Amino acid sequence: MAADPIIDLAQRLSRELSQENEKLRKERERFEKALDEERRGLKEELRQREQNIREERDGLGYDQERVNIITGHNQIDDDVLSLNVGGEFFFAQRSTLCTVEDSYLANLFSGRWESSIERDSFGRFFLDFDPHCFGLLLNYLRSKRQSRLPLPAPQVPSDKEEQFWNLVEYFGLTEQFEAPEIQEPKAEPGPSGLFGTVGSAVGTVGTGLFQTALGVLRGDTREDASPAAAPVLPATLTTQPAFHSVATVTAAATAAPVHLPDPTHATHATTYRTYPGPGPVGPASVPAASSGLSMPGHSHSTEPLQPSQVEAATSATSASSASTKKPGWSKRVSHRLAAIEDSTVRINDSRSSGAAAALRASRGFRAGQHAWEVTVLLCSDWSYVGFVSDDWTSLTLPIGRAPESWGIASNGRVYAAGTEQSEVVQDYGNNSSLSFVVDMDRRTASVIIDGHEFQVFRHLPSTVFPAVSNCRSPAVYQIEFLGELTAEK
Repeated sequence: MAADPIIDLAQRLSRELSQENEKLRKERERFEKALDEERRGLKEELRQREQNIREERDGLGYDQERVNIITGHNQIDDDVLSLNVGGEFFFAQRSTLCTVEDSYLANLFSGRWESSIERDSFGRFFLDFDPHCFGLLLNYLRSKRQSRLPLPAPQVPSDKEEQFWNLVEYFGLTEQFEAPEIQEPKAEPGPSGLFGTVGSAVGTVGTGLFQTALGVLRGDTREDASPAAAPVLPATLTTQPAFHSVATVTAAATAAPVHLPDPTHATHATTYRTYPGPGPVGPASVPAASSGLSMPGHSHSTEPLQPSQVEAATSATSASSASTKKPGWSKRVSHRLAAIEDSTVRINDSRSSGAAAALRASRGFRAGQHAWEVTVLLCSDWSYVGFVSDDWTSLTLPIGRAPESWGIASNGRVYAAGTEQSEVVQDYGNNSSLSFVVDMDRRTASVIIDGHEFQVFRHLPSTVFPAVSNCRSPAVYQIEFLGELTAEK
């Protein structure tokens, strides 16, 4: 009988232990289930956050890509690339292929567009070009990367020259081989001339005088022009401000006129030298005042030219054009979207690249007074017309908004070496004309926009080349070099 309470107690404890174990099992299952649900929730939240981070990173990468395209600043890894060019294999560092910034070759291997380059079965980049020409170009880039001095063009076999230069043009490297055609400075430029002594008084003389000079540059002169037909100067000439619109012709006409003296009493003569192309051939000289003021003669006679005069002028012009090469836009220093034909260039739409397309002329100036005219046959969304220095290389930035460039936008805004100026000039559009006159001795530039004259730039570089660009949409420009004004004793 004494053993029964013990057995009952043991059984009771066993049942209680089993019950507690069951409770613990159920509690553990409940906790495990809750933990699994929490784990799944955390995983889903982590996945969502990773997706958001990837989307934000992709968005930032896209924005950075656009910034790099616009500014031309590309940060690339200097890894070794394997290329299959026309069946031959080349190995080059990425930095070698990207030596020339803003070129199509540099953009192609910048790391952003490599997915668009075709690859061979071994994963090498495949370029369908002549391997010999590509090898010459690659060696040139290697030498250029290691040297800061100008390098001569590689020796290209005569049967490969056309293919080589087509390859250079395709990759946007033509400017590296450009031999700029520059007007050499004169040994002793004269002290006077239209934009020497008279140039400081253009502001008072007005638009009419300035356009008279451009009329002379276009060849609007007559051999029988007499002193009585010469332009009239006001009695008092004042210095033109650094930047303002020139006084009107009416204001100049009200001043007391002073006619130029007879040629027999002149001590200086201004001569006009034309560049190859349309216009009068040979110099034309007129008398100037003994005080040192000199200007080209011009007659506004309404008498029609005789047929013999027209025929003589046409024959002289044809002979001159046939014997010399006419300057125009440079095919070697131009964006790949620029299609050049003689003196006209069409810049195609550049919106797909997110950048502008620019180019310069083949003729540059270092000394003397020179004039040229750009006609805007088709205005871009924002057209830019002006000039660049010899160190300019930014083919993907608008003229004036890039270093080493000076330009006027179609909305009248003025830009100098990448900085917008506070002054605003005449806006322009389709069929507008911009006539520039640069005085490289004084380092100043004036412009006439659709008949309105402005003194726009000072402190010019040592060499300037006419230049144009679009912003994004197409543009068409035509250039005419009007000539040079010189003064001789």
